[in-house]
Amino acid sequence: MSSFYQKITILVAIALFALGNINTIQAQELKAPRFEYAEGKIFKEVDNMFVAMLTLGWVDDNPHVDGFGLYIFYGESKDYHEFKFYKKIDLKDENLSHQKNYFQYLMREFLVESKVVSFYITSFAGGHESKGSGIKVVNLKQDNQNHNKFMIVGKPTRTATIGEQYTFEFEIEANVDYTDLEVNLVNSPAGGEIDVENMIVKWTPTEGGIYTFNLVATASTQNGDLKAGFSWTVEVMHCKVPAIVMGEVADADGSLVPYGTAMLFWADGSNDGNGKFKRVYDTRIVEGKYEFKGVDAGEYYLQISAYSKEQKAYHPVWYENATNFMDATPITIECDETYTFDFVVEPVKEPEFFKVSGKVVDAETLEPIKWSYVKFIGLDNRNHNYNLETVTNQFGEYSIKLPEAEYIVFAHAIKSNSGSISNQYLPQYYKLANSIQDATILAVTENISGIDFALSKVPTYENSIKGKVVSIDDINLKNVVVSAYCTDPGNKNEKFRFYSKSGVTNENGNFEIENLMPGTYILYANTRDKVYMPGFFVEGKEVSASWKDATEIEVEAEGTFGPYTLTLPIFEKVHGSGRVKGTVRERTGSIKSGDDELQGGKGLNGANVYIFDMQYNPVKSISTDEFGNFEMNQIPNGKYTILLDKVGFHPLSYEANLTTNNNDYSIDVDMSPISTSSVSPIFKIETTVFPNPVSDLLNIQFESAAGIANIKLAAYSGATYINESLQTNDGQNNISYSIKNIPQGIYFLTIDLNGSILVTPIVVSK
Repeated sequence: MSSFYQKITILVAIALFALGNINTIQAQELKAPRFEYAEGKIFKEVDNMFVAMLTLGWVDDNPHVDGFGLYIFYGESKDYHEFKFYKKIDLKDENLSHQKNYFQYLMREFLVESKVVSFYITSFAGGHESKGSGIKVVNLKQDNQNHNKFMIVGKPTRTATIGEQYTFEFEIEANVDYTDLEVNLVNSPAGGEIDVENMIVKWTPTEGGIYTFNLVATASTQNGDLKAGFSWTVEVMHCKVPAIVMGEVADADGSLVPYGTAMLFWADGSNDGNGKFKRVYDTRIVEGKYEFKGVDAGEYYLQISAYSKEQKAYHPVWYENATNFMDATPITIECDETYTFDFVVEPVKEPEFFKVSGKVVDAETLEPIKWSYVKFIGLDNRNHNYNLETVTNQFGEYSIKLPEAEYIVFAHAIKSNSGSISNQYLPQYYKLANSIQDATILAVTENISGIDFALSKVPTYENSIKGKVVSIDDINLKNVVVSAYCTDPGNKNEKFRFYSKSGVTNENGNFEIENLMPGTYILYANTRDKVYMPGFFVEGKEVSASWKDATEIEVEAEGTFGPYTLTLPIFEKVHGSGRVKGTVRERTGSIKSGDDELQGGKGLNGANVYIFDMQYNPVKSISTDEFGNFEMNQIPNGKYTILLDKVGFHPLSYEANLTTNNNDYSIDVDMSPISTSSVSPIFKIETTVFPNPVSDLLNIQFESAAGIANIKLAAYSGATYINESLQTNDGQNNISYSIKNIPQGIYFLTIDLNGSILVTPIVVSK
């Protein structure tokens, strides 16, 4: 099983107190745009090239689209496989306008060799791309009307060589008299300059990459000012004789895939010029074969996206057998060489659906809580990033059909009539967990019933913690889960120690966590990707991997506290063949006599595991799964520090040395809960309590040395129903209690063996 946090990276879409605003689009739900019209006219012919202006219009019915893809074929075609990706149109593109779901895109100065051009449009949302729209064929006609024309025209060379001067000659084309001409090079790589008198742009490149130039010309006429722009990109090559990259793409049966796209990306972000062009080369996959010609020397990442004849998708794959960019291995390309990289792709599975049902009740009264959200967050980011929810009926019951996958599940009450989140109850994760880190993953492989929740009422406080999450390079980070952990709730609320509440950052990186029990808090931020290191807020510094380094925040019953800025460092991008794995347990076990330590232990869920290099730069992080297991791969040889951390536990640190002869490092450790002046050391004793829920007889089994066990059963209200001390045997102990006279509700069973304590919730159901 994948580690907990490796699976939980998709959970950043969870806003625990803003669920009503969440609407994640799935790939299979993304609709193709309706391409309504496309028209264009030619204004000028320059060096056998036509300068045209085109207008494209389409309708998009997707509720949360974040961009469009424009595909082009120079000529007339109805075959989608003949088209090439032209550009991604961002919603903020100055040439894109829209009203409601109708979009219009203006191509102001479009250079073509043919008077016939074909287009189609796709939609982007939630990291997915829709199928193509209908194809529009545009027959460009000469514009004979008497328009005021003021244009920059020229035919730029699209490639350059390092160390050799690149030039672009242009001219101003106009059909009106003008004065006060100014031409400026408003955007160019370092060293770019313009000779306005001779209308030449000059530049001597020093590094490879793709670079953008922008010219702007202005002038005055009797009727007003004129303005024109001209943009182009230049690829700077290291090679005079470039390389060839080729290969085959097959499915698991060895059959070549019919269609697809192969893409090469720069491995070094500095090689993408101004940072806007990540994709460097792309080519079509035809009958399982692809080939890049004219590839420059350098390091690249290679990605394959393939489709069947029925247009059913295969999972995208990166070299070498990686499912995402952060795990991909770069390839090194040299001049005048031919390289072959073959791929095997897996089809995206059609999911099988199963029924999951349960109920949501008040923890103390067991009365149903109607209109409660029950949220299912899919963890299979290879097949589908499911983000599904349902609402309980008037009897507190729910039922939902879910695709086969693993899920994090939680329930949260909502306010009647408004649909907004209610702060009257605390949210709860499956099974009876108060935080994401302690949640049990629900594997849906069959129909399941009895996925129940018992929500606890809490007082309402008019307070909140506000803040912002940014990267070390000062980029606002959206969709980051920020959790506030209560490290000291005061003596009256000790059971809420280390309870957490969460919020999610918005488009500007801002977050707010409301209705917090007064006490001392620390903040923790975790992104959905493997780019930024998660960590705890430290005033004036980057986040820390250790919760004990966190800056404490005192929260009162009323008021807004903050804003606090959490700054996340960037992981070092590394590639290797080393592995670090292990098991982390909570220090538990049978209690021994004398000074013997507690032995054994259950796997500790949600412990953070970090790897730092010798300069203490973060390399990777992950979190243990519900069994306490973790594994991190693709680590280069070298010396590292491994840090294990979980809120409420003492952190651990180890040194690891990965070498050619020994690059597989394994650890098997116990983590101890902390103790404070107000709290006894809390260890989970190896105990079995059954049945739970219970209606008649409660049975308790545990192992201990001979001694005294204090057993207590108490309600949330503080009322105590069982409170006695028993002589224990050396070995297994079996105790039973009748609960016939105990009201239904949620209770805490506490077993205290010489200061080592088990606390577990018990549901009494009549």
